Amino acid sequence: MKPVLWLIFLVLLAEITVAAEPPSHQEVRQVMGTLATVQVWAADDSTARVAADSAFSIFTAVDSLMSTWNGHSAVSRLNAAPAGTWVTVGPEVCAVLRASLEAARRTGGAFDPTVLPLVKLWGFRGGQPAVPDTAALSRVLKRVNFEAVEVGRERARLNLDDQAVDLGGIAKGHALDRAAAAMIRAGASGGVLDLGGNLVVFGEGPGHEVGVVDPDDPQSLLLVVPMTSGSVATSGQYERFVSVEGQAYGHILDPRTGWPVASGISATVLAPEALWADALATAVVVMGAENGLKLLEAMPGTEGVIAGPDGVRMTSGLRAALGLD
Repeated sequence: MKPVLWLIFLVLLAEITVAAEPPSHQEVRQVMGTLATVQVWAADDSTARVAADSAFSIFTAVDSLMSTWNGHSAVSRLNAAPAGTWVTVGPEVCAVLRASLEAARRTGGAFDPTVLPLVKLWGFRGGQPAVPDTAALSRVLKRVNFEAVEVGRERARLNLDDQAVDLGGIAKGHALDRAAAAMIRAGASGGVLDLGGNLVVFGEGPGHEVGVVDPDDPQSLLLVVPMTSGSVATSGQYERFVSVEGQAYGHILDPRTGWPVASGISATVLAPEALWADALATAVVVMGAENGLKLLEAMPGTEGVIAGPDGVRMTSGLRAALGLD
């Protein structure tokens, strides 16, 4: 593993800026249904502000294309079309759709972009949360099938009745990759971008520390490590719950069974691209520690940490780099 990789480490719920010098400009805005913080290092204030604006413009553009809360987005138009109908969604949406399908194949369906009907059935997208009955769950699971999605250069189609895709598990990572590139083009010499807990650090100047949160006690940290460059994402079944008849159910669903995954587990993934860190973090929570670690070990340049009831486990490359073997 390259020496820099261990510095890119993990989780995002507790962030402590430790830059040798303060950013030239820092700004926080509400975008993509969450808070985004953009820090920029640049030769002058004017360049830094232009770079920050370019990042926020990317976030807004990606949201306008891929949000399922926006009925006019390209993804919403795809979802609204009759089964088997090709819909022009543009090359960017098609690229992210292809990546999401590849993530689904690599994870054996633990990550599945067609999970939206299942999320709605549980009431996690508005309405009254409820545990679905067996018949309803069976009907909806038939629509959760990434293999029924076809993607071309600028068009895509869903081949099952009432099927719908949700790119929420990968779009933020994609937006971060694009935003970092846009900031560099605008003249930024370095930057830290935090989009709802997904993080990218690049270039000269930034220094950062990130804390690995204890899923049994989200107010406590298991580990704090420096981060100088790269991308990292975390996902955990301790972040959002709904209560049904006194029973708490986490928001992360297993697309293969239709049920929420076990609580008290978190996964933090370091990957060459924020898009992949985003998708894999959720998939590993669904897959569990053993299978999740096998997946990460098999992916070049990817490292991770999984915290759960059985303790903290991490990929072999990361353990070796931290001198824990």
